[in-house]
Amino acid sequence: MKYHIPAFFLMLLLAFPLLCAGGTVTEALKLSIRDSVVIMDRYATRWRLPGVVVEKGYILAPTPAIRIRQRYFFETISGKRFYASLRCHDCLSGFSLFETTCRDLTPIRLASGCQAGDLIVMIGDNQNNFPYYFEGNVSAASNQYLMLNLLSSFRGTSGDLVLNTKGELVGAFGKTCAKMQEILQAKLDVHLGGYGMNIALPACRIQRIFQDLKKYGKVRRGMLGVVVDRTDAGIAIQEVLPASPAEKAGLQPGDVITAFNGKTITSIDELVFKIRSTQPGFPARLTILRGNQQLDVQVRLHQINYQFDFELDEDIDPQELQLFLKMA
Repeated sequence: MKYHIPAFFLMLLLAFPLLCAGGTVTEALKLSIRDSVVIMDRYATRWRLPGVVVEKGYILAPTPAIRIRQRYFFETISGKRFYASLRCHDCLSGFSLFETTCRDLTPIRLASGCQAGDLIVMIGDNQNNFPYYFEGNVSAASNQYLMLNLLSSFRGTSGDLVLNTKGELVGAFGKTCAKMQEILQAKLDVHLGGYGMNIALPACRIQRIFQDLKKYGKVRRGMLGVVVDRTDAGIAIQEVLPASPAEKAGLQPGDVITAFNGKTITSIDELVFKIRSTQPGFPARLTILRGNQQLDVQVRLHQINYQFDFELDEDIDPQELQLFLKMA
């Protein structure tokens, strides 16, 4: 017999920690981010989406829909207005790096981490009311994604920021987050947005995006060159791409990947995340099972070539994206 929990009681269950805490959006929190969270003018983005001051002179914000301008107009929550130049963008996450000569800005503090049950505040737009604060908590946390419960049916959009109760940046929503929610919705057969469930990128990934954009002008992500799938034996290689690091290293369809750089691999997401987090050109060590034989294989990863442009293509087939996410 299956039991169904009514949506009202599910929302009440998710809200219980917040009700006990007495609210998380304090005046101290608002004061701490008044010169760290900024808004790009709506003529460049179509919506009033937030950006964040990550370092003196640098802002990370959603890639503008209109890119023909040299400078873009921003405003802090406190009302300070200034211009910033678009320096470069990352099509996979949907974030751009802007540079400004305005020095009267405060870089946001980054949270050292978070865990399930932590209270959070998300900053977004609610029917042209910006900034609007959505309260919630962390359902699950890893270096790959944050699963959030919000006390509303609001669904995060690109650029929305996730803070802890101290006003520190816990994460942010990128373009891939909405697509990942579509995949999970199809896989789990649940409507994530209906219960205030959202997926965000953790602060460590946001920091990596910023550092790479500042240093290289793009986000450097490693690629092995295989398509993998989960089987009874483990994470098995289904296809080896031609002229890829995997082919050069002698990997074959049917090989089961058990570890990456000595760390045990238990899921496709974990394998893809570790490969993407490795700088292209750096050596890596794969542990594989080929039949009954365990082998250590040395590879040098390539830079991944994007197949999708998330800020330009809003109608990507979730099944196509799911295949792309299986490409390690």
